[in-house]
Amino acid sequence: MRLIICVALGCLLSVVSAQYQFILPNPNITDLTEHWKVGETIKIQWQGGWHGVGDDPGKTDLWISWFRSNAFSQLLLPNVDLSKDGSFDWKVNVSNHIVETDVQFVFRFCPHTDPPVFTGTENESPSRGFNLLPGPETSSSASSASSTSASATSTTPNNKKKTNVGAIAGGVLGGLVFLIMLLVIALLLLKLARKRKVEKNNAAGEAAYGMLAVGNRTPPSEMTGGPPIKYGAMGQAPTELYGGGVGGGVNQHPYELDGGQGQPMRK
Repeated sequence: MRLIICVALGCLLSVVSAQYQFILPNPNITDLTEHWKVGETIKIQWQGGWHGVGDDPGKTDLWISWFRSNAFSQLLLPNVDLSKDGSFDWKVNVSNHIVETDVQFVFRFCPHTDPPVFTGTENESPSRGFNLLPGPETSSSASSASSTSASATSTTPNNKKKTNVGAIAGGVLGGLVFLIMLLVIALLLLKLARKRKVEKNNAAGEAAYGMLAVGNRTPPSEMTGGPPIKYGAMGQAPTELYGGGVGGGVNQHPYELDGGQGQPMRK
């Protein structure tokens, strides 16, 4: 428990002593007491030696950032030697847009990198927090804002163009797929219709053939009634044919055919 308390007190003392790296902003007042306007000049002053958190980096870069967030950072002076006292007259060129988003700022000495990259708060020496208020922007901040706006404006049509091209390509592809599906369905329906027509024709042909076969069949006939008829070939005796009466009960007079002329002769 004592160890934790000692570590916490050490970190607190490091942060407090780090704020004495700067002579201006005034380290002897509370944070966010001093304020300046955009366009005004701040004479930033610091004392020699490393009074920040962590090991002495030797060469440092001077940055300004938001007091409670690292979302905004701007390089003010690169490659600063903290082995001796120094100062820098800085004309506030932060854009009014940034200031209106958050008015609380802080100066930070961070380890030097090439190219300069803001490394956050892990190894730093910050100043007291202060406020910036909107004011007349300098040419550099105005040109920076203009270039940012122009970049955003020039990028927007390209994005819209890419979006339009993608939408057109998607619509064309979807239309082609839809047409192919319609063609496949039409072919399937045509094939099915042809199959049904062939089956119908086959069934009609079979029915007609059956009716024709039935029509050609002749029922057997039976000789009923009438007298017997004699038929004889040339030079042979005539033969009598007897026809039974109806039900076979009545006999008729026989007929004979002349063997020579084939004419029937009634007896």
